[in-house]
Amino acid sequence: MTRSPVANQTLAILAALFSLAVLTVVPSHAQTQDFEIMVSGPWQFVVAADSMGHDRLFLVAPYDVTHIANFWSGTNASMQYWMDKAGDPDGELVIFPNGTDPTSNYQKNVYALDFSGYTHQKIPAPHRKHELVYQTTSRISPSTIQKVLFPTDTSITRYAISLPDPDYVRTYSGKFGPGTAEAEIGNAIGEGSVAPAQYATWTVLHYGLTPATATSSSSVSVTGGQNAGPILFGDADDYNRYGISIALVEAPWCDDNSGNYYKGYGVIGGCRFPALPNLTDDRECDSLSGLSFSLSAKLWGLNEYALFPSEKDALGNQNSGSYDYECGPYNAKNTDAAIAQQQRAATHNRAAAEKIEAVARTISTLENLPRFSLQPNALVPGRSEKKQDEDSNLLLKDFTKIFKELNFLFPSGVPASVAAAYYCVCEAAHLAVDAKNSQCTKFGPYTCTGTPRSDLKIILEALDTADKGSSDCHSPQISIDGAIQPQP
Repeated sequence: MTRSPVANQTLAILAALFSLAVLTVVPSHAQTQDFEIMVSGPWQFVVAADSMGHDRLFLVAPYDVTHIANFWSGTNASMQYWMDKAGDPDGELVIFPNGTDPTSNYQKNVYALDFSGYTHQKIPAPHRKHELVYQTTSRISPSTIQKVLFPTDTSITRYAISLPDPDYVRTYSGKFGPGTAEAEIGNAIGEGSVAPAQYATWTVLHYGLTPATATSSSSVSVTGGQNAGPILFGDADDYNRYGISIALVEAPWCDDNSGNYYKGYGVIGGCRFPALPNLTDDRECDSLSGLSFSLSAKLWGLNEYALFPSEKDALGNQNSGSYDYECGPYNAKNTDAAIAQQQRAATHNRAAAEKIEAVARTISTLENLPRFSLQPNALVPGRSEKKQDEDSNLLLKDFTKIFKELNFLFPSGVPASVAAAYYCVCEAAHLAVDAKNSQCTKFGPYTCTGTPRSDLKIILEALDTADKGSSDCHSPQISIDGAIQPQP
C-alpha cells in the first residue's frame, strides 16, 4: 500500500471542510466531510491484499471469551457508553470470529467496510497530536499474515475487519475518555529494563467523504461476515464528530450463575446483559490487559512482553509507575498462565461481589434493631432473658458472617475505621457481655463515639472501596510491520 507523506499533502483542502451540525442527517451533495472510524480496544493493524488483490487496512484481534467485538453508530467508542447502553448501543452489529455458524458451516468472517454512495477524497492531516500505536520490533512473514487473516480452520480464531486506507490517523483525544494507557513493553524482562510509556488504546481513522448524489444514504456498508449489514452515521451525543465505532470491549460475566461470559446482544446461546456486570480484572496485575497482550503476541508470533501498572479503582484508573514485577510477564509463551491468572481474578471478583451483597443485606436487617437505640449492655424491655439470649445467638451468626466477609474483601487488612465501626456496632448489639463468645473483640477494643447507625454506614461505604476488580483493558493497539506509521 502506498502512503503519501503528510508533508506532501496540501493544506488547501482542509480549509474547504465544514463542520456537521446534525450527523444523522445526510450531508448535502458535494460537501466533503471528515468521516471518523473510532477504533477502541486492543486491536492490531496490518496491511494486506484482500480477496480481490487490493491493499486494505485490516483490524485484527485474537478471539477470547473475555472480550466482545462490535460495530455501532456514532463516535463514542468507549466501554462506558457500551455498558450504559446495556450492551446494545444504537446501530450495533456484533462481530463474529471465524468459526462454524449455527448450520455447522465454516465461516472465515472477514468483514469488509466500504463507503457505498460516497466518493473518497483524501484530506490532509492537521499538525497536532501524534498517534501512539505500538510499533512491533520484528517483521511478520507474509505467510503468517495470510494465515491470520484467512484461516481455513479454527486452529486460529480471530476477529478480522477490512477497511479502506485512511487519509490519516490520530490517537483519540476527547470527552469520551482517555485514548492511551501506560505499559512497559519490550524484549527484556525485569525491573528497570524498559521505561514505561503511553500507548494508544483508541485510534481515530480519518477519511474525506463526499456524497456521490444528493440522496446518498448516511451509512457505511459492512459485508463478508455473519450479522453483516449497514451501519448508520450517528452522533452518539457528540455533534462535532461524524462517523462510526469499532470496539473491542470487556465482556462481563453473566448473572445466571452459569460461569459464562456475556456474548453480545441477541446472540444465540448468550445470556441477557447482566443488571450489575461482574468485573473480571484484578487491580494489582491488571491481568485482563496482560491476557489480551499475551494472546495478541501469540497470534502474530511477537517477541515482546508487556507489564501494566496497578489500578486505583473499579474504573481501571492506573497508578502510573506502580508495577508489581511478580505479575506476568505477559508474552506469547505465557498465555496459559495468563488465562489461569485472569480466571482466578474473575472468580475472586464474582465472589467479592456476592459477599458485598450479602454483607449489605445483613446490615440492612441490623439497622432497625431495638437494642441499637439503648445504651451499651442494656437489655431490651419486655423481653425475657431467654429470648435475649436467642436474639444474641442469631446476631452472633450475623456478626460472624460480617467479620469473615470483611477479611475476605480486605485481604491486606481491614481499614481501622471499618474495624472500629464493626467493634462499636457489635458493642451496641450487646454481644460483648460474654467475652469468650463475643465477635466484638475480633477487632478492637476501640472507643465508640458514634451511633450504631452511623457505624453501619461506615461499613457500607467501605464496601464500595473493596477490591472487586476493574473494568478496563489497557493492552495497547499494535501496528504490524508499520501498518500505521507515526505522523507529524
